Amino acid sequence: MRHLWILICFLMTFDVVSAQAVIPVNVSLTDVLSQKQYDELLAHNLAMSALEAKIKAAVIALTGEQNEQLTELMGLNPLLVVKGVLIYNFIISANFGSATGYNSYGYVKKKYPIIDLTPGAIFKNKIKRTRIFVRLRKESENVVDYLNVANPIPEGERILLIMSALENVIDITLENATY
Repeated sequence: MRHLWILICFLMTFDVVSAQAVIPVNVSLTDVLSQKQYDELLAHNLAMSALEAKIKAAVIALTGEQNEQLTELMGLNPLLVVKGVLIYNFIISANFGSATGYNSYGYVKKKYPIIDLTPGAIFKNKIKRTRIFVRLRKESENVVDYLNVANPIPEGERILLIMSALENVIDITLENATY
């Protein structure tokens, strides 16, 4: 029995070694039975390569268009920037007069002056001014955000948003109940 085990181990070693040995033969053999599947795989690979090339071309074309649109969205008309500074001053500046300009917060200060030196009147006017100023400051922050170049908004929408903010400013300044 012992000799049988040795013989089996010897034969297994020989079998493994012969499987690993490279026999140099210059013969090109074709697997006839599976050649049809290889041909089908080749046809599918060619079809997929053509489809992949079409998709890559479409992606390259769309990437260029997308970059162009993003550049357009990130650009800002310099005249709009100048007007933005004037709009910001209109909203938040305390001036109100023909020489210095008519501004929203200046109108509020003129409407609620601190002339009456009684503590109740001073407190009442300061509270009204502060309440209106906080709302005006919020609208001025919105205008600054709309004019931010890093904010990708089309120029027409920027103008509409700024006009909407100005409408809110006028409603707040005149204390319309609908804002």
